[in-house]
Amino acid sequence: MKLEIKNIRKTCSACPTQWEGYLDDGRMFYIRYRYGRLAFRISETPTDNVYDAVSGEALYMEQIGDDLDGFISLSRVKEALKEKDIILCGEES
Repeated sequence: MKLEIKNIRKTCSACPTQWEGYLDDGRMFYIRYRYGRLAFRISETPTDNVYDAVSGEALYMEQIGDDLDGFISLSRVKEALKEKDIILCGEES
């Protein structure tokens, strides 16, 4: 599944590391990494409310670090998601 990022911004740099933004179809996404667990969620429909993504469908939720880990780079996020055939295209603005 290829998801095109229209806009992405980091909202917290560690414990948890978080990003939010928009896909090219107008849906919002939310990425969170805390306690070694990476989650990638998207809203069901186009929205301007990030909480629609926070509570939206989890396309990815995996333990990829140790229980005390709370920092991850965007490149590592993309790498992890790619393993599940989720390809994020785009860079942080």
